[in-house]
Amino acid sequence: MEPVPNDARDRYFTTTPTGYVFRPDCRRSVIFGRNDITADAPISRLDLLTCRNVLMYFVSETQRRVLNRFHYALADGGSLFLGKAETILAHSQLFETVSTPLRIFAQNPAIPLRNDILSARAPDVPRLGVGSSVLESLASSASPVAQLVIDLDGHLASANPRARAMFGLSLGDLTGPFWDLDVSRNPVDLRAHVEQAYTQGHPMVLRDVVRTLADGQRQFLEVGIAPLCDSAGADLGASVTFTDVSELGRMRSELENSSRELESVNRDLVSVNEELETTNEALQSTNEELETTNEELQSANEELETMNEELQSANEELETRNEELIGQSSQIEQGERFLASILDSLVVGVAVVNRSLDVVVWNRAAENLFGVRLEEVTGRSFLALDIGLPVGEIGPLLHAALGGGDGDTGNTEHLLLDAVNRRGQSFVCRVSVERLTGTAGPDADVVVLMDPLPEFPT
Repeated sequence: MEPVPNDARDRYFTTTPTGYVFRPDCRRSVIFGRNDITADAPISRLDLLTCRNVLMYFVSETQRRVLNRFHYALADGGSLFLGKAETILAHSQLFETVSTPLRIFAQNPAIPLRNDILSARAPDVPRLGVGSSVLESLASSASPVAQLVIDLDGHLASANPRARAMFGLSLGDLTGPFWDLDVSRNPVDLRAHVEQAYTQGHPMVLRDVVRTLADGQRQFLEVGIAPLCDSAGADLGASVTFTDVSELGRMRSELENSSRELESVNRDLVSVNEELETTNEALQSTNEELETTNEELQSANEELETMNEELQSANEELETRNEELIGQSSQIEQGERFLASILDSLVVGVAVVNRSLDVVVWNRAAENLFGVRLEEVTGRSFLALDIGLPVGEIGPLLHAALGGGDGDTGNTEHLLLDAVNRRGQSFVCRVSVERLTGTAGPDADVVVLMDPLPEFPT
């Protein structure tokens, strides 16, 4: 009721507890009836006949018969109102166009009435003999082709055993909504094609329809869609058949593949022949070039022999230098072991820090004194070590030592600091800071000596 204007609602409707009802007196002025426009006798002397979106579903012969009845039904000058998708150009002699965009046409009284449209009976149709429905059912059941029948309301009217087995249909699916079933969409969307068959009015075949089975194999089908009409040409439903052409599809696919391969082989053969001729000419030219190259290779071989002798001499020199480097490396390793032995033999804790105050040397006495191993402090800032020694108070001495001039190595600074050893015992530690002899500039290193005084426990 929302789109109904308020004045029209108040004029033609009455309210009830459940909503609105059309006025009974207006309702009685309208006559409702059922009329088969293709077979029943037309109502005569009408001023306006509205038939929208109906003719578009009829074949041409049925449209001709219906329009003849409409011409008879209308009074002289009466109007015919059709749907937007409909026209009567093929029967323009019966009606005159009033408005093409609005699809309004006027009856042409100059056209004489045909006698055959006055009969309300449809053309006689031969009646089937007794038992024909049984024969049709048996024929459908025995058919090797899967067949479905759909009525105009979109319900599944029948399915033969072949169709039920192919698509897993049960008897409960019969007379139910067909478009809700999976077979209406898989392997092909049937709704659009069935509507197209109704519109065209003749059967159609969909080829190369591929259906994937449960085991992953592909089945090739030909789907036939045929509208089912009564004797007057009115659609009653549609028949859909599924013909298994998998073997034919596979053979056709193999034949197409073989044809393509044969064409490809033929092209390759022609190309190979041309290449062989070109290669033969190239081989002859290459043979001459090889003879020339052979002479050049002999000359290059002599040059390589000379270079080989030179390389052997250079290799001997490299071996001599390598032996010298090995000897020097051994001496360096001995010196490092000697220096490490000296540092480890000292009873005083020794730490060497670089310009960035990172620890580079940490002797065994320092490990025993504070319980921190060399690998735990190497590369770490001395001032960030947590070793029981107030290293923050040593910072000024380190900066002063690193800030000295070139060759300034005689100034040694001392501090007496309260410390705690690795056993948790307190003692007084004498800390000495001095730049290493012979180092200066940005790469200078500083030695920190940490000596526990003898009168205090260690």
